[in-house]
Amino acid sequence: MTRIQAIAAVIGATISHFWAKKYPHGFQVYCYAVAAGMIAGEGMGGFIGACLELGGVSGSKYGSNIACPVNSC
Repeated sequence: MTRIQAIAAVIGATISHFWAKKYPHGFQVYCYAVAAGMIAGEGMGGFIGACLELGGVSGSKYGSNIACPVNSC
């Protein structure tokens, strides 16, 4: 697991903890649907990223450093 994945997991766990404490019924009803949607979205994003990379129009070729702090990308 990379550092970014670990940070994302901690943020997700923290959000779900406070969601479960504040709205337990809503958490019980929607937590699995929200998690499944996020997993599916990540998979679709990876697929689209792979297609763009294979097509030669990915961010590594035509991207910018606009979202990178101090050009760290």
